[in-house]
Amino acid sequence: MANSQVNTLGASRSSPETADNPRGLTIALGIGQICAWGSLYYSFPLIAEAMMAELGWSKTDVYGVATMGLVLEGLLAYLVGVAVDKGYGRVLMGGASLAAGVLLACWSQVDSLLGFYLLIAGIGALQAVALYEPGVCRNGSTGRDE
Repeated sequence: MANSQVNTLGASRSSPETADNPRGLTIALGIGQICAWGSLYYSFPLIAEAMMAELGWSKTDVYGVATMGLVLEGLLAYLVGVAVDKGYGRVLMGGASLAAGVLLACWSQVDSLLGFYLLIAGIGALQAVALYEPGVCRNGSTGRDE
């Protein structure tokens, strides 16, 4: 019985170290979601006010781009769902996490409004890939992408 243990009643159970442990997967997904929401969604209002003050942008400019990012997230949700259903959930979510790190680092260097709009559009696209919906679908999938 590879990757399992037998208890005193003879029933097998998965060891906590295995990759097929649903509890471990759920915990890892939960931690990942906390990090994704904190960095991709909740960071924006924390940084926006300081950006307006430092760069002289209007509230409409700054929060308008946030709306654009959320609309882009919604528009991409269907395509992301199709990709997850086809078995690309792990690749998509892993790639989105790496790309999010790059875009967040780039955010610290943005100084033009056009660059800011492009950056937040990218973050909006990553929200469609890295937040709850694909994670829950991936967690509940039949394992086609393994």
